[in-house]
Amino acid sequence: MRKMNLKIIRAKRAGKPLNPHDRIVIDPKIAVGKPVIKGTRLTVDFILKLFGQGMTQNEILKEFPQLEKDDLLAVLTNE
Repeated sequence: MRKMNLKIIRAKRAGKPLNPHDRIVIDPKIAVGKPVIKGTRLTVDFILKLFGQGMTQNEILKEFPQLEKDDLLAVLTNE
């Protein structure tokens, strides 16, 4: 079972929209400091390129099972 951030679990239970910053992190030790999906080494740029190549949300989730729908939404809403 994937370990989830307690803040994310509480937000889901309360039905609150998730803050993209709960899903996307920047750590100089991971991917040379590029923004990544928390708990993975998948960069925001990589996910955006997948969408740009025409992959659908379902295709990305199937190809990368460690991702959740909220991770992809955070990428798309990241400012």
